[in-house]
Amino acid sequence: MHPATALGLVLLGSALWLSSERETSRAVAWVAAACAAAAALLGLVRLSGYVLGFDPGLDHLLFAQRVDAAAGHDPCSRSVTDQEVRTDG
Repeated sequence: MHPATALGLVLLGSALWLSSERETSRAVAWVAAACAAAAALLGLVRLSGYVLGFDPGLDHLLFAQRVDAAAGHDPCSRSVTDQEVRTDG
């Protein structure tokens, strides 16, 4: 699971839990709405990345080392695009 997905689920769960009471104070209702709005914004950014073809980098903002490790990237090594490409010809 991507870290941004986990964060979105935690935000939505918090919003549901906070709004589950019938009589809540204005502050609690405001926090629940803020959690739901943050989750919606997170989802909108992720969806726009898929539609427009770019990586918004939300996962790297949260857990950069773990995301790179899960993807098999070693931050100490050079990537293929950084290395010289030699062709014999």
